[in-house]
Amino acid sequence: MKCEQILCGVTRPTGLRLVATPTGEELFLAELGSDEADDILAATATNPLIDVPTDAIVAFLHNVGKNWKSHEYARRRLYIRHLCRYLGYTEREATVEADWLALTLCSHFRIHSLLEAELGDRYALDRWVPHYESEVRAWPRGRVLHYLAGNLPVVAVTSILRGILTKNVNIVKVPSGDPITTLALAASFADVDPDHPVSRSLSVLWWESGRSKAGLEIAQSVDTIVAWGGEDTMRWVASAAGPETDVTWFGPRRSIALIDATHSAREAARRLAHDVAFYQQRACFSVHQAFVVGDVPHFSELVGEQLALYAELLPTSSPTIDEAAAQSMALLEARFAGAAVREPSGDREWAIVEAAHADSTAPHPLGRTLYLSERASASDLPDLGERVQTVAIYPFDQASTVRDALGRAGVHRVVELGMTNLFRIGSTHDSVYPLTRLVRIVSCDLPSAMHASGVTTPIDQMRILEDDSFYELIP
Repeated sequence: MKCEQILCGVTRPTGLRLVATPTGEELFLAELGSDEADDILAATATNPLIDVPTDAIVAFLHNVGKNWKSHEYARRRLYIRHLCRYLGYTEREATVEADWLALTLCSHFRIHSLLEAELGDRYALDRWVPHYESEVRAWPRGRVLHYLAGNLPVVAVTSILRGILTKNVNIVKVPSGDPITTLALAASFADVDPDHPVSRSLSVLWWESGRSKAGLEIAQSVDTIVAWGGEDTMRWVASAAGPETDVTWFGPRRSIALIDATHSAREAARRLAHDVAFYQQRACFSVHQAFVVGDVPHFSELVGEQLALYAELLPTSSPTIDEAAAQSMALLEARFAGAAVREPSGDREWAIVEAAHADSTAPHPLGRTLYLSERASASDLPDLGERVQTVAIYPFDQASTVRDALGRAGVHRVVELGMTNLFRIGSTHDSVYPLTRLVRIVSCDLPSAMHASGVTTPIDQMRILEDDSFYELIP
C-alpha cells in the first residue's frame, strides 16, 4: 500500500519510505523531502478558511460524516480493511472506529455547543460578540502543526477537527503508528469537494520523528503546535518550536478508578470493564488501576466475568510478540511479588492483578490488564499528580466529597465510572479548553460615551482632570 502526501488538499507525489506496521505488513509512506519544506510553507501562507462562515464549515463536515455513516462508502470499507491489515484491529474494532468518525463529523449540534462552551459563542469566529465592556472576536492563529500520536484513531480526528473549527491552516505530521486514519480523513474531504476551503486548509505529511531537517523547518515556522505523544515527542517539540510558537501539550497520562464496591458491586464491575476494554487501554483516559473499598477478591471475580463478556462484545486481535512479552513479564513479576493474578484459561484476552501496592509509575503492559488495590474508605485517596488525567468514580455521588482533593492533587478530570471515553461538552482536555489555544481573542473596547462598570457618567478624562473630580468616581 502507498500512503501519499497531501498538500492543501491535493495529493502530491514524493519520495517513498518502506515502513513496517504492527502486524508485520509493510507499506510505503510518502516522506517529506529536505527541499520541500519551503514549498509547503509557501503553499500554506494564505488561509482559505478565514472568511468562511462557521455554519458552512460545519455543513461541510456533516456531509463528510454522512459518507462515513454509509456502509457502502468505499472509503469507509477500505479504512476498516486497512485498520485490520496494517494495525491489527479486529473487524469489530475497526467498524467501531469508523462509526465514531461518522458520529463526530455528523454531530453538528454538538459542534455548535462545543464552540459555545469553549469560546463563549458559537459564532465567535464570525462576528464581534458583546463581552462586558468590550466586543470580542476570535481569529485563527495561522499555521497549526498537529504532531500526532498513533495510539488511537480518535487523536487524529479530534486534533484536525479542532484546527478546522478554529479556521486555521492545518499541517498534520502523520504518526508512524497510525498513518491510516489521517490520510483517510483528508481523502474523504476531497471526496466531497477537493476545492472546498476545508479541504484546501489541510496538509498531511510524514517525516521520521526527530531526524528530518524539513520537519524541523516546518516546526520552527508555524504559529502553533499541538503535540500529542510520549516523552520523546515532547522533548523534540520543545527543542524544535520557535521562541514565539505557542505549544499545547497532550503528553503521556494515566487514569484510575475509585470504587466503593459495597454499593452494587456487579454494576461497578460492568462499568469498570468498559473503561478497561475500550481502546485496549491505549488512551490516556483508559483505566489501568482501580482502588476498591470492599471485598477485592470477590470484586475481582465480578470484573473478570465482565471482561470475558467484553472479549465477545468487542473482541481484540492477538497481541504482537512484544506486547505479549510485556504482559507476560508484568504478570510474572506480579506473581513473584505475591499478588493474585486472574486471567482466562485460553487466550490472554484480559488479566487482573490483585496487588496491594502496585507501582503506578511502572510501564503498563496494556492488553486489558487491570491492577486492583484495596483502600480503607471512600475518602482514602492514593498518590496522585498531574500525570493522572482521569479519575473514574463509583458510585458517582461520592465525587462531590473527593473532587476538591483530586483537583488539589493535580488531577485533570473527574467522571462517572463507565464514561471515561466520553468527553462531555464543557469538559476540559488536560485542564485546558483546546479551542482557546488555537485562536487569538481580539477586543474592541466600548467608546467613552458608554458608562464603565461602577461609574454613572460618561468617561471624559479631560473634563475629569479640569474639574479635579476623579475622587467623585470612587464608589
